Amino acid sequence: MEPKVSIIIPTFGRSDRITRAIDSALNQSYNNIEVIVVDDNDPKSIDRLKTEENVSKYLKNPKFKYFQHKKNLNGAVARNTGIKHSEGDYITFLDDDDEYYNDKVMQQVNALSNLDFSWGMCYTGYKKIDQFGKIQVSAEKAEGFLPVQSLSKNLFMGSGSNFMIRKEIIDEVNGFDETFQRNQDLEFMSRILLKYKIKYVNYMGILIHNEIREKKYTYNETKAINLNYKKRFSKIIAQLSSDDQNKVWLILSLIDLRAALSFKEFGDAISIYRNSKLNFIVLIKYFYYILYRAVTKKSFGFKL
Repeated sequence: MEPKVSIIIPTFGRSDRITRAIDSALNQSYNNIEVIVVDDNDPKSIDRLKTEENVSKYLKNPKFKYFQHKKNLNGAVARNTGIKHSEGDYITFLDDDDEYYNDKVMQQVNALSNLDFSWGMCYTGYKKIDQFGKIQVSAEKAEGFLPVQSLSKNLFMGSGSNFMIRKEIIDEVNGFDETFQRNQDLEFMSRILLKYKIKYVNYMGILIHNEIREKKYTYNETKAINLNYKKRFSKIIAQLSSDDQNKVWLILSLIDLRAALSFKEFGDAISIYRNSKLNFIVLIKYFYYILYRAVTKKSFGFKL
């Protein structure tokens, strides 16, 4: 019998786009699926009302499930709610403003079904469209044990809509950490990648929509976000070998340096360079990598 796949779609504040995501999930070429929408909108909000209206046409579909939170919680809680109600052997997630290409689930099921249990999850290629209509294409193909790449924000999967995971492994790691307001997908994936391998599936599986302009952060806000990331992830990073820990902190320092330079905060850039003891050759390689990505419009991780 074909493995069952649960596609979990948490939604908040995007009632105008949710049907696009649902349609792309229900229209998968792989048949044995269930689509679970978890509504995290406040019950008294316009988005809750509009979401109810928009999903009503799917309620008679036996593959579709719809659950509502009694109050707005967060994305991690919504994902855990979906996991709780799932019946799949494999779990995948879909952000409410993204969409799957038709064979995404089939390609990932075929990949995981032909691998032993040491391979806990897999991901596909993606396309990302910005507010100007420009398209970025993924070129990431890394696979195997990749906790360093994940924890250093250097594994380019596009979004949490990408990966598919064995249900037993989600149960083993106790799902998402509900205390995380940011980087929920990354924290979840990093805990899995400490123990299990990840497989790259050579298929363009997702279209990520970034047409809606996101908030632009100031330099101080960016610094605070990066610092908070280091604090929240330090316990997971500490589980790596000393050599791998050094690699993670090195790449995070490069990210800090890039932010300082992009905001023309040259004093901070010099301090970051000195305090992190960055190798000059690594620095040149990193900025060549950034330039190459910008010119080619391709997305992939930096290799030390």
